[in-house]
Amino acid sequence: MMKKKRVKRVLLVCDRSGGHVYPALLLAEGLKRDGVKEKNIYIFCASDFLKSKIERYSYRVLGKDIKRGNVFFEVVRRLFEAFVIMFKVRPNVVVGFGGRDSVALVLLGVLSGARTSIYEPNVVMGKANKFLSLFVPLVFRGFVDGKDEVFAKKHVFAGVPARYGRGIENKRAAKLKFGFTEEIPVIGVLGGSQGAQFINIAFMRAAKSLDKGTGVIHICGNNDAHKVRQIYAHEGINAFVIEFCDNMADFYSAVDVLVSRAGAMTLGEIIKFRVPSVLIPYPGASSHQLFNARYLSDRAAAVLIKEDIFEHKKFVKVIRKLIDDDSFRGDMAGKLSDMDVTVDGERFYYNLFVEGLKYEKIS
Repeated sequence: MMKKKRVKRVLLVCDRSGGHVYPALLLAEGLKRDGVKEKNIYIFCASDFLKSKIERYSYRVLGKDIKRGNVFFEVVRRLFEAFVIMFKVRPNVVVGFGGRDSVALVLLGVLSGARTSIYEPNVVMGKANKFLSLFVPLVFRGFVDGKDEVFAKKHVFAGVPARYGRGIENKRAAKLKFGFTEEIPVIGVLGGSQGAQFINIAFMRAAKSLDKGTGVIHICGNNDAHKVRQIYAHEGINAFVIEFCDNMADFYSAVDVLVSRAGAMTLGEIIKFRVPSVLIPYPGASSHQLFNARYLSDRAAAVLIKEDIFEHKKFVKVIRKLIDDDSFRGDMAGKLSDMDVTVDGERFYYNLFVEGLKYEKIS
């Protein structure tokens, strides 16, 4: 059993996606609340774009954005970078959040004697975390499915951290915020993330077949916004189109049905807000999202449609059924309400640092 220790310097190791960075920031906030000075909290991130977001805070941000290419040279550069970082920082806590950019630092964390762990938000572990799970003493999980656990005793449930607050609890008020009246059924579309352009195209085509009384809130990203607005206007579809949404809690509160990819954070939000959904998993990234989507679809809590065998008619039929069939939609929301996966930021921090890694509060 681990003895309780105090945090001196902590290194949070992220790859290059928001799904890695957000949980790390939650842990950093928890550490700060418990008295760890910001100068002793280091966040490694392999994306210059995300580093610019992290730098809004006062944490130490490390890491180079090395372009993907020759794997051998990439590994050599990451190893050299990891040795330099570990020598300078000398952390007594290292937490990795997945992705191949995290491998070298997490391994060196183990070798250095730092209390080292990894967090896997997806239902099934990615290749990097699966490899690292052979060496770290603790593996924190967003979901406990039991299908891919290498050493079951290492695996501890931590939950999927909720990125947003409660939102507008009154459905009528939430819809009004986006310009829709209560009686209008609203479909939410998340097409703005990396690799989600397929959803933008597929849904705009499907929208032409929907009842003109249906409302759409479409978060489409910078690249497609102008085109998406033009298509909706031409088809006479009542749509609220935005590149990004600052208050996603209100978005989830307003929509009756969601069309989305199936990242771990999105699944957590679907469960938290009990939104009946059509999930089209991103086909890359070792099929993480396919297993995530199956976690809900196998429990009749979402509809799964695979991109590689996508059928337009089936997609339209599913959306229509979700909009028109209150019982079908209600059953799905009921299944979601039975799930206990999402945790708030404070609980997430407690699960990892206090209960899992056995660190005492500083203050």
